[in-house]
Amino acid sequence: MTVAPSSVRELHAPSLSHRVRDAAAGFWIWALATLASRAPWLVNAVKPFFVRMAWWWSASIREGTLANVRRILGEDSTPAERARLGRAVLGQVYEFFAEVGRNCGRTREEMLAEVESVVGEEKLIQARSTGRGAVIAVAHMGSYEVAAAALTGRERGVHVVFKREPRGHYEKLRRQLHERLGIHEAPVDEGLGVWFRLRDRLRNNEVVLIQSDRVMPGQKGVVLPFLGGHMEFPTGPVKLALAAGSPIVPIFALRVARAKVRIMIEDSIDVEACGGPGAALSRLASVVERYVREHPDQWLLVTPAWVEDQERA
Repeated sequence: MTVAPSSVRELHAPSLSHRVRDAAAGFWIWALATLASRAPWLVNAVKPFFVRMAWWWSASIREGTLANVRRILGEDSTPAERARLGRAVLGQVYEFFAEVGRNCGRTREEMLAEVESVVGEEKLIQARSTGRGAVIAVAHMGSYEVAAAALTGRERGVHVVFKREPRGHYEKLRRQLHERLGIHEAPVDEGLGVWFRLRDRLRNNEVVLIQSDRVMPGQKGVVLPFLGGHMEFPTGPVKLALAAGSPIVPIFALRVARAKVRIMIEDSIDVEACGGPGAALSRLASVVERYVREHPDQWLLVTPAWVEDQERA
């Protein structure tokens, strides 16, 4: 395995144009989530217009998304096929931010009413029978807030690892949602201490949700083969599981219809039993790869994910 080098974007302060673009994005995300909490019917009605306008007006979103779908569909895909999938991805991103706003006014029971089915629940039950907690590895796919809500109904302690958004208004909405559901937030920007607290929570037989398909600031990553190229995967899930002696359980919450989610639970990964951290991370990456291949429109990344495309950017 090769430790990925720091990106150029991490070495230099963002330019004025980047700061303006981030501020504009923050405003629209907050506006979308807030509107969804008050007038969900209107959010549904304007979605086609919003997606078309965002696709044509934001070159960075369009180019980043097209770079990803080109890798997923392959070099033989046509520009029309790539654009169609790219707009579908953007539509799912729209749904994700709107969903946070809608859920702020819902109870856990109302959120769980959206769960169409749970596939592989016996795998989670088996993993939890060890009494050693569980690292729930999720990805930027579908509706993982619904998956988190489902876990709070069966677990005494659910902790979510995340990076605070610079968009303060949106962050406030998400925090309110987590507080109402009884989810404990673990911001990675709080430093090394948060990882020790999470290790202790796992040893207390609680669960930790952590993203497995993107390296957050402050995390270390490893570059692995991914759909014909290479992608950097965070080592956090594997290191945390190893430190606490916990299994890793990959879980995906896929949208299968409007307001319906199918929760998919995969075989657990025991870091030591599968040959150590490197082998465990490779196995986790292969699971993510399979879901991205099978459900490309639900992978919510609009910036270049492949190392080769990041270097060009």
